[in-house]
Amino acid sequence: MSDRRGKIALSIIIVTSAALSLYWVFTVPIFQAPDEYVHFDYAMDIYSAGRLINGREPLADWNAPPRGLHVFTQYLIRECDSDSMAFNPQSKAPPGYGTKAFYDNLDLNAPPENSGRLASHPRTGFSFIALYPSGYWAVLAVWMKLLHIFSTRITVLFFGARIFSVILLVLSLILIYITLRELRLGSARALLFTAVVGLFPTTTFISSYIQADNLGLTLVMLSCYLALRLRRNPDNRRLLLFLGIALGMLCFTKYHYFLATFLAIILMLIADQLAGRRKTIGWTRLFGFILTPVLAVVCLQIWISYGFNDTTVVSNPSTIHDEILRAAANGKWAVVSFLMDSAALAFSNFYLIGSLPLNGSTFQTFWGLFGWNDNPLVIMTPWKTEVIHDIIALLNVVVFALVILRLQQVITRLVLVARQGRWRRALCIAFSNPVLNAYFLYTLLMFGLFMVVRRSFAPQGRNWFPFMPPILMVGAEYASKALHHRLARRAFSHFILACLLLYCIVGSYYGIRAINNRYYSPVVSNGCPARTSRKGARSLHNTNARNGLQFT
Repeated sequence: MSDRRGKIALSIIIVTSAALSLYWVFTVPIFQAPDEYVHFDYAMDIYSAGRLINGREPLADWNAPPRGLHVFTQYLIRECDSDSMAFNPQSKAPPGYGTKAFYDNLDLNAPPENSGRLASHPRTGFSFIALYPSGYWAVLAVWMKLLHIFSTRITVLFFGARIFSVILLVLSLILIYITLRELRLGSARALLFTAVVGLFPTTTFISSYIQADNLGLTLVMLSCYLALRLRRNPDNRRLLLFLGIALGMLCFTKYHYFLATFLAIILMLIADQLAGRRKTIGWTRLFGFILTPVLAVVCLQIWISYGFNDTTVVSNPSTIHDEILRAAANGKWAVVSFLMDSAALAFSNFYLIGSLPLNGSTFQTFWGLFGWNDNPLVIMTPWKTEVIHDIIALLNVVVFALVILRLQQVITRLVLVARQGRWRRALCIAFSNPVLNAYFLYTLLMFGLFMVVRRSFAPQGRNWFPFMPPILMVGAEYASKALHHRLARRAFSHFILACLLLYCIVGSYYGIRAINNRYYSPVVSNGCPARTSRKGARSLHNTNARNGLQFT
């Protein structure tokens, strides 16, 4: 494919993906996505303060009773009937929602910004201040300040915040494409992978609401792209500086995404340094460029979080888990048994279609469960959707087995290379792909976390969103290399990629039907399975922003 045709195709993919997400932006009612109101509220706090806020500060003039939320957040929750709709598939959008008259009324009756009446009250409620780094909300607040220059309407602030996620999607798709090209994928194949990411139903869902994972995807791909460019040009100090800044920004966005990405990249840099690929950059300068931005944002976040009421963290089930403590009290073999059972549950939760939140929440939400986990993606009919999920689960098992086999093949060959005295060469090969390695490390992190605390951190498909490109690459590119016959490799790879494209096309169509039926149809016409009833939805999302910590 020519360079010009490739750019045109990429533009079409980006425009189509962005248009689909924008449709969701204005169709899904306000705050009808997991913890969207908490994300908006934190950004609004920074927006009104005009600076970063720390946990030692009391509430301000813009915080309103009863929960200390920003007065704008509290107003939108009340006027849009958000609490009634959450977890309740029978509750629909307010009459007239989406019309000009409805939005005009929202803007007309919006309270003054400083009318909250909680100034000087202590911060005692749940807040992201002590749980997550503040980078995403700070950037979002700056974006809303820019919007404020052109309009003071509350609807402009809210939908502008959602549109910011669509802008991040556009940037992410560009970065995905150029990163895949750095990995030496052909133009056509890189375009297909980019299209699958952009049109995947979960991508559309996440990129249409206020969610820090959108910035996480952008920064993960930016960091991996810069790392790959640096590997091609190892003595480029400017690239090294930009890479350090990107990793620092990622650390200021989500710790767990940063940890996996940082480890994959730093191992690649160390391997290249040991192999002598850098002639003008020594160890001190290498680590100085990489670690300085990271340490700076860590210190900044410590300043922000220090002194905050930590009961929301300490009391959270994802930091203290009674089951493993009881197992430890019964001896080491009880702990081993507990961890083995937890590993099996983790595999079921991540890759299989379980009927309970303990063994299926990640699978269900990754392959299409929208809103507050109360709006399933139904393709044609519920039983046909179940069949599709069963097929996906079967393919997950096949891909997982092939990946394990491929890892064994690669490790065996690298050990042979190292035994021949070329251990530096073996290290360079092993750590040459930070995109895949970051995903593998993140998978180990998630398995380890689930094994210790099980599902108390409310695992969901969107936890994996920043690693969507390598997830798809593993299925359609990496796993097939475990097969010995060239024809079998090509056939399996094309089959998986074709299935993903078909799922994206069909899922995008039925995703639109799902949100329209969920929020606007007077009759439930999309047939929710029993496990996604209101009770089941609450169980699936039992760790929410009001009760404790989740990877939100």
